[in-house]
Amino acid sequence: ITYTYDLSTRPKAFCNVSYTVFGDGEIKVKMTYDGKSDFSNMPAFGMTWKVPADYENLEWYGNGPWETYGDRKHGARLGIFSNKVKDNVAAYVIPQECGNKTDVRWAKVTDNQGFGLEIVAKENIELSALPYTSHELENAYHHYELPPVHHTVITVNKKQMGVGGDDSWGAPVLPEYLLPGNQPIE
Repeated sequence: ITYTYDLSTRPKAFCNVSYTVFGDGEIKVKMTYDGKSDFSNMPAFGMTWKVPADYENLEWYGNGPWETYGDRKHGARLGIFSNKVKDNVAAYVIPQECGNKTDVRWAKVTDNQGFGLEIVAKENIELSALPYTSHELENAYHHYELPPVHHTVITVNKKQMGVGGDDSWGAPVLPEYLLPGNQPIE
């Protein structure tokens, strides 16, 4: 099954997502974007979905044990790590997007009986599993303003742009850590 998503941009841009479902429960997902010459950099290229909050355990083979980003991963090490989804919410003064993992080869999001999802990538991906959506995080000024937890929010990105701030707060992201919107990506 293939879907074409209208990205609600000017000029018009589209993203195609195809799902191939196998009898053993495996689902192969492929997402493509052709790029638009008028587009600047994208913050990320990937997809986000929710599963019930019972799926509260994360295990991954990638950089860790803490959050990492393209330009913030040199202090991490490659290995197999695990934690609770709630532990991926960084204790920043103001809640914000957090918990990203880089160079992920595979990840599992499971309940306490071990049932859940396994995400396997042909190439390294970036991944996060949080108890909140980006919208919920961005709309809370304090952690106590975050809503009750009802879901585990999984984000799988081919790539996410870097954090920036290499020499001071507010410094832009270096070019090698940007995600150009004018180039095809899959």
